Amino acid sequence: MNEPCLCGDPACKRCFPGGSVEVTDAHLEQALESVVETIMLFGEYPQPRMHVRGILGTPPRRRLFDLHDWVIENVDAVNWYVRMVTEYGSEFDAQRLDETNRIEKLLREELRDSQIVYDKAADIAHEEAEEA
Repeated sequence: MNEPCLCGDPACKRCFPGGSVEVTDAHLEQALESVVETIMLFGEYPQPRMHVRGILGTPPRRRLFDLHDWVIENVDAVNWYVRMVTEYGSEFDAQRLDETNRIEKLLREELRDSQIVYDKAADIAHEEAEEA
């Protein structure tokens, strides 16, 4: 099976071989959760493919979102980094969790109406249509 091209066009036969599907609010919420979770786990979206040295495999995917670049542009990265490096003990763990939650919340706000989330929601809707 061909890998989707991720163009986001519902008429694309490569992305949506069964035709266009209706994307609901539930699909969008599920997609937002999936995209944010992937970004928080891997630092980018889509999830990078694992390559085995010496074995030819599929080429890496084009990065659509980079957490590092986004944090530098949208979060006070210098203060965040200094606090993460200089704090110690259980208070540090609580602050790190607070910062992680804050960044996750900012990501959700930033990505809520993005093309990345819409494309993922369309993929989810298409998978549900194929299962039905």
